[in-house]
Amino acid sequence: MIMNNPFAQRFIPQVVAFMEAAGQTPNMGLQAQLMLEESQEALEALDAYHANPSVELAAALLKEIGDALYVSVGVAIAANYYRDNNLVFERIEASPEGVMALDGFGNILHETAAMIGDEGVAEILQRVVDSNMTKVAGGVVRDPETGKVLKGPNYVAPDLTDLAVTVHEKVSKMNEELEGLMTILAALGIAPEQPASTELAA
Repeated sequence: MIMNNPFAQRFIPQVVAFMEAAGQTPNMGLQAQLMLEESQEALEALDAYHANPSVELAAALLKEIGDALYVSVGVAIAANYYRDNNLVFERIEASPEGVMALDGFGNILHETAAMIGDEGVAEILQRVVDSNMTKVAGGVVRDPETGKVLKGPNYVAPDLTDLAVTVHEKVSKMNEELEGLMTILAALGIAPEQPASTELAA
């Protein structure tokens, strides 16, 4: 089975349940495009957090991470669906920026897991999954032009505050340690390289 790992298998049935409730058929081209978009949004959320570090913006970043993970499960579902039905994958065009966004998201995910563990990352996705199911509670609302499932009247946003507090506190501590190190290096006349923009520590 494609993307046959415990993490994917844990969430595939739940995402399939949403797709069935929403009347969606797996579409690899759409899922791949959404993956690029969500990865870019995660990078933008990281930039916002760097510009003004706060628990609120850390929670917004975790929400974007959860959205991208959710779509990645959708990619696995589409891959399995195409394989099982002998369908040909659509050609997917990814710009250099899109490839960089995917790579950057991988870095963000890696650092987030280092701070809150794999189960913490899984908890982010679980809360996003549960939240998305409320979009279709009581009926499906669609955009009349695109057919995209919209947030219905019963939608409940995921609460990621507790996880965001943990991430924010650890990033703040890392930044304090980094500032202390840079002060020492400056005193020694050494100019350190700037950290990459996809790192959580600014």
